[in-house]
Amino acid sequence: MSLTKTQQSKAAFGKRLAAAREAKNLTKQKLGKVVGVHHTQIGRYEKGEASPAAEVLKKMANALDVSTDY
Repeated sequence: MSLTKTQQSKAAFGKRLAAAREAKNLTKQKLGKVVGVHHTQIGRYEKGEASPAAEVLKKMANALDVSTDY
């Protein structure tokens, strides 16, 4: 079964998010606290199961020192 473009995009975002979070030595719990979402939601983003709202995306980018189009 092949992934749709949306699924591929979510999966790629999740991998980049996990890599950026790990590069900053942040746990899912710490990142979630900084951006105001539960750590399980960070896990969903990283697994490609969900996409963050624009405001959450901005907060994550700031916390990870990356741009929103990273």
